[in-house]
Amino acid sequence: MKSFLAGGLLLLISMHCSSADSFQLKTSVCKNGDYDFMESKDIGDDYDTNLRIWSEFNTLYKDKKSRKLVVFLDGTRNNADKPTNIRFLYRMALTQACRGEAIIPYYDKGVGTHMNDQFSGSAFGSGVSRNIRQAYQFLSHTYKAKGENSDGDDIYIFGFSRGAFTARSLNGFIEMAGLLDGTKMSVSPASWWPFPAYIYQGFTQINYITEKVFNEYHIVPYHKYGFDDYLKSTIKSFVEKNFPKESFQRVNVKVIGVFDTVPAIGFFLNDEPDNHRLDLYAQKGFHALSLDEQREAFELNRFNKNRLQGNELIEIWFAGGHSDIGGGYPKSAWCNKDSSTNEYLSGLSTIPLKWMLASLKEEKLFPSSAESQLEECSDGELHDEYYETLGIYKIIKGKKARKPRDKDCLHISILERIKNSKITPLPKPHNKREPFGLYNPENLENSIESYKFIKTDFSKDCLIQ
Repeated sequence: MKSFLAGGLLLLISMHCSSADSFQLKTSVCKNGDYDFMESKDIGDDYDTNLRIWSEFNTLYKDKKSRKLVVFLDGTRNNADKPTNIRFLYRMALTQACRGEAIIPYYDKGVGTHMNDQFSGSAFGSGVSRNIRQAYQFLSHTYKAKGENSDGDDIYIFGFSRGAFTARSLNGFIEMAGLLDGTKMSVSPASWWPFPAYIYQGFTQINYITEKVFNEYHIVPYHKYGFDDYLKSTIKSFVEKNFPKESFQRVNVKVIGVFDTVPAIGFFLNDEPDNHRLDLYAQKGFHALSLDEQREAFELNRFNKNRLQGNELIEIWFAGGHSDIGGGYPKSAWCNKDSSTNEYLSGLSTIPLKWMLASLKEEKLFPSSAESQLEECSDGELHDEYYETLGIYKIIKGKKARKPRDKDCLHISILERIKNSKITPLPKPHNKREPFGLYNPENLENSIESYKFIKTDFSKDCLIQ
């Protein structure tokens, strides 16, 4: 409750700052303009810190004709202490925002990072629904539709692991329900509310309505035929019956970029949004896939081809286990280990990160120099958590190799790793997956010629039709 009230007061203060205050807000986040994503020291990742940051940028860029609202949702038990590719993208967006680009970044550390989620959030997926609602509330607070004084904001969503599941579920919720219009919240507060009414109207009412509509969205039974239309109609009727007219608005997410989506339901509990709400509802979708992950509990969740007409989808396979794609391993590289000042910006995970940056270059979400500061390391250390962690995954879920489809796109670094290891053994091979220093993924059942091998800057050749 204390954190909730503090967050509401902080949001109110940021909404009423003068232009002079805006400069102070900028310096409090950007350290007088010299914030750099490459530095090893990081800002806090708790909810109140991130609320303060996005509230400050929302104030700083409130008069811009168009802003970029960017949501970053991290993986299970990932946070600032173990920065992933999502954390680095968030840092890059902060750097870009500090340099004058009208970006409002939102970050949520992964499920299982809160103390009471340490077990349930990792094993059972608990917390995903909460993360969806919180990110949705951020967008409701900040989004400005196209109008007399605005060209309309753009929405971008990024995620890794179960954070990727959260990102796609968030996109589905926005598509099915629309986005709550934070400018039209006018219901009076409850009698117990100890603060002036305007505090309630800008903050807690959004939370209340989001909770109610999300619960309705969640419990609607699945119907395979025409389900999207049925779900939209059901939510629309619920909203019209219970809330003020025009509370919701239709919006389009511009880009969703995710690293290795895995289910949020964990081992036993199925209390999270269903997989059928994970279609591609954004205009563009980018998905980095792990070729070598084999834990069945981390079964890959690819985008369905039944997406909205005209949307663009690119899915690329990369060498490495789950977190070799999404990041989070310290000192994980054997080659090019002195190429970065940050121990987490090394190894196999820099390859999909660099690919994501290249794919989004035109959006200007991240510094133009970011891509050049990352070196692709195809000989980096490969991890396999099936062998490297305790036996709970083996006992409950077991092992299941992933199988690329015919004509899928594989990043060229996979081919380089295969060919190079035949000439010179890998410098630090995985003792079970790469005997004798040779990389030869068995799940590439077809001949090499049956796949497309794509360089980082040419992923448009992999548009899924």
